[in-house]
Amino acid sequence: MTHRLAVIVLTGLCLGAIAGPAPATSFNSSRSNLYRLVYSPDAMSAAQAAAVLADLDRAGRMDAAKAAEVVRQLLAKHGADAARIKKVTVRGWDPKRKSMAIIVLTNPADEPQAIAVTDEGVPAERPRSTK
Repeated sequence: MTHRLAVIVLTGLCLGAIAGPAPATSFNSSRSNLYRLVYSPDAMSAAQAAAVLADLDRAGRMDAAKAAEVVRQLLAKHGADAARIKKVTVRGWDPKRKSMAIIVLTNPADEPQAIAVTDEGVPAERPRSTK
C-alpha cells in the first residue's frame, strides 16, 4: 500500500513539473465584426470592452493610426481606468482574420503575452483568455 501511494505521489509530481507553471498575467479578449480587443482585466470591465467594440463597429474600418486615436477617445468615453492604462497598441489590418487587433495594457512589459493572445502564429507560451 505504501509503495502504491508513493508511485501515485511521484507520478503527480512529475506531471505537475511537465505541465509547468501557468503564466501570471491573464488577458481578456473580446471580438467584434472588424476588431479584436485584448485588455488587462484591471484596465476595464467586459461591459466597457463591449461598448468600445460596439462604437468601433459603428465607426467602420479605419487605418491603425486613426483607430489608435479613436480607441483612446472611446476608452475615456466608456470610463476605462485611464490612470492605469499605460499602453494602447493597434496592430494593423490582418487580411487572414479580416480584423484589426487592439491591445490595452496596464503594464507595457506584458505586450509579448498580449500579442500571443491576438496572434496564433506567435510561438510563445500563450496565456489563456478568460472568454
